[in-house]
Amino acid sequence: MKKHISRIIFWAHLLAILAAVAVGLFVGPLWMLGFIILHRAHVLLFGECALSKVQRRFGGLPEGVNFLQLAARKLLQKNWSLRQAQLADYGLVTAAFALSLIRG
Repeated sequence: MKKHISRIIFWAHLLAILAAVAVGLFVGPLWMLGFIILHRAHVLLFGECALSKVQRRFGGLPEGVNFLQLAARKLLQKNWSLRQAQLADYGLVTAAFALSLIRG
């Protein structure tokens, strides 16, 4: 049961990330900046993303591995270092903000 819930959380987390990037197409840069700050604040408050914490509790995210490292392993068959995962995270944030700039 835990494995099934963990799988659902994984896909929900991935969809949330993709949706957050896509939101840049529909909101202006100030709104996007607000969303980015809100998410970063929640990561600072909880120590990691709340979805990662829940996924870790159900055994789907090993200790010492963040969500993007797990996603790279599952989807790309790549073992990313923490630094590579952080760069991917910054890339996603940059892409979301860039999309909001295009929308204007």
